[in-house]
Amino acid sequence: MINIAVATTLALGLQAGTTAAFSLRYKSRAATAVPTFPVRATWQIILRNQLQIPPTSPPIQPDTVDVWDIDLFENTNNGQDSSAITYLKNLPHKPKVVCYFSAGSYEVDRTDWPANFDRDLYGKELIGWPGEYWLDINNTAVQDVMFNRIRLAAKLGCDAVDPDNVDGYGEAPSNPGNRTGKVFTLTEDKSVAFIQNMAQLAHDNSIAIGLKNAIEILPRVQSVVEFAVNEQCVAQKECSSYNTFVQTKPVFHIEYLSGADDSHTPITNTTTQCTRYNEGTTSSPNFVDITNLSTDIKNMDLDGWVEFCDTTVKQTELAPEE
Repeated sequence: MINIAVATTLALGLQAGTTAAFSLRYKSRAATAVPTFPVRATWQIILRNQLQIPPTSPPIQPDTVDVWDIDLFENTNNGQDSSAITYLKNLPHKPKVVCYFSAGSYEVDRTDWPANFDRDLYGKELIGWPGEYWLDINNTAVQDVMFNRIRLAAKLGCDAVDPDNVDGYGEAPSNPGNRTGKVFTLTEDKSVAFIQNMAQLAHDNSIAIGLKNAIEILPRVQSVVEFAVNEQCVAQKECSSYNTFVQTKPVFHIEYLSGADDSHTPITNTTTQCTRYNEGTTSSPNFVDITNLSTDIKNMDLDGWVEFCDTTVKQTELAPEE
């Protein structure tokens, strides 16, 4: 992972803090020109990789998507260079750029943490993600890091942010601190307040924000987010949770290929992933129409490979790994 210590300075500095209340930390004020996104917008998402900007064989692929979702730091030279974001936004189709970061987890190879960051503020490891730990999102020191990432995204020209891992209440509600075992808990109420605070700051900086997964709190925050990002709602049989939301706002939906994390084997029939599927049982079916979702079929590596619902496959060129 690229060293991103310089992002701290660009992000206006970090301040240590104590536990925050569940209430909003920002008073509402009118936001100007917060981007919106159409239902069924097409998109490409690439995380853990840097795009090759410009590509060696233009035009960049896919060349007609409405939205790019890319890692905030990987594609900006540690937060110093906005040229990749500018390049994408200036493509002929004029797509919007969403910048991803993990808002609810401590990643050991991210270095935009204050030097005195308290190790009690991160606890259990995320299942399947070695070296990544759930954060005490109710603490002001943690929140300030994430708020500075939002400010950085706005400064670099991102149209929106995609804050991940805001649903720790489901996997690891009780967390012993990493250093002394001081316990903190993750709850739906804390996640709601966290999303509301981030949304207010994003809107005050004239950028949009999405809700990543966290379906349980969708009804409580859907008025403050401009889009949702979902992983595997078909596999988990929960796409119907978005039925109301997707009438007015897009759901950027990923279904993952089975098999190897880096699989590039397309699906020949995408009806279940893209059109309708059964959320009920064989004897008592409940077919859900998912044609309004913005569906990408990806592999778990979230690399440059993508399959769309019409079975078209595209490959975004990635920069050589250092």
